[in-house]
Amino acid sequence: MLKDVEKTNMPFGLYYENDDNEAKYGTMVSLVEVVKRYPEGKMDIQIQGEYIFRLDTFYDTYEDKLYSAADISRLDAKGNEELDYQSFKEISKLIRLRDEDKLVEIPRFIWDAAVDLNLTSQDKYEIARMGTVENQQALLRSHIQLRKAILDQELQQNFDINQN
Repeated sequence: MLKDVEKTNMPFGLYYENDDNEAKYGTMVSLVEVVKRYPEGKMDIQIQGEYIFRLDTFYDTYEDKLYSAADISRLDAKGNEELDYQSFKEISKLIRLRDEDKLVEIPRFIWDAAVDLNLTSQDKYEIARMGTVENQQALLRSHIQLRKAILDQELQQNFDINQN
């Protein structure tokens, strides 16, 4: 399949394989680059997520190919919305605290914030399947607050240790 992807620039889907995935979500991705090729044909690749999809019908094989295929529905509005003011303000504070000596870009969209926070696949799935942007933002803010509390504790412990 990767040979076809590389040759034709076709996107491919990564299905979220989990028992909780009742909605049958996945992510459509495109190949950015082949980082390394191995003699036995394996490759290390870099991909970029394009959009979230819902799997409608799965096919074990596709035409004369050895790989599977599916009919999907594109879900455009899942996680691509801009962060609301409160979420943006909170993640900005967290990033400034976490990366105080670095120049970093503050994420402006829900999904980018989820990636920056290094949320688990399960947490990202929860964000993707939420019905409203408001619920997505609220869940994201709860993760931001948790990360900020943990970071505050770590910084306080470092301060206490340095004082001794």
